[in-house]
Amino acid sequence: MTTLLAALALTPVPVRFEVLISGLPAGSGTIEQKLLGDGRKLNRVEMKFPDQGIEVSQESTYLTDGGPSRMLQTTVRNGRREVRSAVFDGRFVSYSGTGLQPTQVPYPESGQTAAPSEFWFLRDVPIQGERLSYHRFDLGAGAWKPATAAYLGPRETVLSGKVWKVQRTIVDGVRSDLDERGDLVRVELPNGIVLERR
Repeated sequence: MTTLLAALALTPVPVRFEVLISGLPAGSGTIEQKLLGDGRKLNRVEMKFPDQGIEVSQESTYLTDGGPSRMLQTTVRNGRREVRSAVFDGRFVSYSGTGLQPTQVPYPESGQTAAPSEFWFLRDVPIQGERLSYHRFDLGAGAWKPATAAYLGPRETVLSGKVWKVQRTIVDGVRSDLDERGDLVRVELPNGIVLERR
């Protein structure tokens, strides 16, 4: 993997996207990812679904090897706020949230929990065809789950009449078209929901 030191000098701005369900606009949001001074990665996502009265914000921090450090998600449904939080120490996950008893979730007995794909294109350049297997922590379920990531290579995609040169990845069935910095251009979820850059 090649380290792109120039990425450290970037001052990223949030990327705006539209959420499409069955091809129709259903919401909007922003996503921002950046490298911190100590080499870790910070990822922030915010989404709003006005017709459903739902707002979601999530902030995640990853270690330099792609291992999770901290996750925090806040969901507001019609004025009711729900929080989920996870802090990782290498042996246990301190998991807590609204209406939940705080628990210590052990790390998996085998397999890695670091996801180097978190740094693809932001810092590292993967090899076309590269595939990873690891465990990811599901913040909603409060449990580790098997995960995979793959880099399929460069592609072209068209949004609003504009041709984008993108890098295509698939992570746990989510197909993402990313720009040269690893930012979202178009994302397609297994349930058919699509996120498109605005």
